[in-house]
Amino acid sequence: MWAEAATLAKSAVAYNAGTLNRTREAGVRYVEVFDGMHCGWASHQDPDKAARTVRSVEEAAEFPRTHAAAGLSVLAPT
Repeated sequence: MWAEAATLAKSAVAYNAGTLNRTREAGVRYVEVFDGMHCGWASHQDPDKAARTVRSVEEAAEFPRTHAAAGLSVLAPT
């Protein structure tokens, strides 16, 4: 179970890093965040919820994955 969670977390961070790199190269400045509805932005308990928010590329790069594998953030250029 732990190995699977660790692999998923590493995959999500790598996916988001690639998304952010290509987004910057394309001149896109904002991404939409897809995450669990109760997941916070800077930490799982953060009252600033991540899901369905639009964040700057720079802000998204600060928090590529902020909590356990149960809530992995996925970023999409907007």
